[in-house]
Amino acid sequence: MTEWYIPITILPGVGLLIMSTASLVANLSNEIASLIKENCTEYKQLIQKKIDQLTRLNRALVGLYFCSGALVLSGILKAVLSENIIPEALLFLGAILLFGALFYLMRYSIIAVKIRKQQFIDQLD
Repeated sequence: MTEWYIPITILPGVGLLIMSTASLVANLSNEIASLIKENCTEYKQLIQKKIDQLTRLNRALVGLYFCSGALVLSGILKAVLSENIIPEALLFLGAILLFGALFYLMRYSIIAVKIRKQQFIDQLD
């Protein structure tokens, strides 16, 4: 049985992930916008890959937001309903959502390296 404050102690780490992911979204959006402004047909495939990356980041953000909500609600309900299974279930749900979001972030990172590598190789040609 966990204490009420355990889910709340995880929130700063989740908040840091949210901030860094939001920064990645903003940077990637700016990069996509600048590629679109150049209006080169040779960038269409690259732009599509980057839009797919943006989708992964947004899914990670949604997962992190829901994770935060589940953790906060878990802590609140644990303080109010000390002998109830619901706070424990919400803590578990928050952990699952956090894992899912981290999965999207890891997938984003792995694919981002491949895209960036291909982008640099194409610029050399």
